Amino acid sequence: MFAPKTIYAKGFILVTVPLLIEWAFGITIFTLQHYYREKIDRERTASEIIFHANEMMTNCSEVLLLKACFGLYGGPP
Repeated sequence: MFAPKTIYAKGFILVTVPLLIEWAFGITIFTLQHYYREKIDRERTASEIIFHANEMMTNCSEVLLLKACFGLYGGPP
């Protein structure tokens, strides 16, 4: 096994090992962030589509209700 003999080698190991671990952790977090950002964008798009479809259905129902009231009670004299 490699055992550092000088203070410089010990310092090099003391500095580089945590940096390598931090680098690997950062790459992992970046990859997860990219994956979940795309997933959230797809979910956001789906929820916007559902919202607009619901809004269109509500508007169409109101138009049908207004037409029915116009047909039942007649238009302006």
